[in-house]
Amino acid sequence: MVRRSVARYYNSVSDDATIARVGVKLPPFWKENPALWFVQLEAQFALAGITVDDTKFNHVISAVDSEILNSVSDIILRPPDIDKYTILKKRLIELHSESEASKIRTLLQGLELGDQRPSQLLTRMRALAGDTVGEPLLKSLWMGRLPNSTQTILAALSEDLAGLATVADKISDLTNHSNINPVHVTPSTSDARVTQLEQQVTQLTTLVGELSSTIRQTRSRSRDRQFNYGRSRSRDRFRKYKESSSGICFYHTNFGKKAKVLVLSILRKTKSAIVHWPWQRSPS
Repeated sequence: MVRRSVARYYNSVSDDATIARVGVKLPPFWKENPALWFVQLEAQFALAGITVDDTKFNHVISAVDSEILNSVSDIILRPPDIDKYTILKKRLIELHSESEASKIRTLLQGLELGDQRPSQLLTRMRALAGDTVGEPLLKSLWMGRLPNSTQTILAALSEDLAGLATVADKISDLTNHSNINPVHVTPSTSDARVTQLEQQVTQLTTLVGELSSTIRQTRSRSRDRQFNYGRSRSRDRFRKYKESSSGICFYHTNFGKKAKVLVLSILRKTKSAIVHWPWQRSPS
C-alpha cells in the first residue's frame, strides 16, 4: 500500500515536470531590447517552475539564433561552473543594448510621433530616458514631438504626464476620425476644380486670339484708308499744279465757261474799291 502511494507520487511529479517542460514558450530573441526579452523569458520559467541554472542556460541557447550565439561563443563553448545563466544573460544585454549616450541621442533627436499614439511615444521615450532624464525634461521633449494644435491644448492643462498622454490620445483619435472622409472626397473635388480651371484657361486663350486677330485687321484697314486718302490728295494737288503749269488759269480750270463772267465781276469790284479808297480822294 505504501509502495503504491510512493510510486503514484513520483509518477505525478514526473508528469508535472513533463508538462512544465512542454509548457515553456520561448519568445524569439529581441535584439532591440534584450533586457525586456529576458523579463519575458523568466516569466515563462516561473510559470513552468524552472529554477535550475543549467535548464535556464540551455533554454537561452535554444532560443537565440546562430549570429547572436557567435558573439557569446566563449561562454557557450566553455560555460562557467556556476551562474552560467546569469553570466550569459548579462553578456547578451551588454552587447545588444543601446549605450546611455545613444539612448539620450535618440531621445533628443531620433524619435518622431509618426503613426504612433502619443502615449506610445511617451512609453518609448521613458524606456530610453531611464533614470537619467527627469520628468519635466521628459515632458518637454515629448510635447515637442506632438502637433502644434495638441501642444496648445495640453499647455493649458495641469495634469501629470500620464494624464496628458491620455488627453493627447483622445485628441489624436478625434483628429484621425475627422480626416477619414476628406481623404476620399478631396481627390475628386480637386480634379473637378482643375478641370474647370483648364476649361477657363482654354476659353481665355481663344478669346485673346480672336481679339488679337480683330485688332490686326482693324489696323490694316486703317493703314489702307490713310494710304489711299494720301494718294488721292496727292493726285489732286498734282493735277491742279499740272493744269496751272499748262497755261490754263485757275478760274477756267475750276469754273469753266463761267470763268469770264466771274473774272469781270471781280475786276469791276476791284476797280470800284480802288477808286473809292481813301488815299485816292482830293485833299479838302
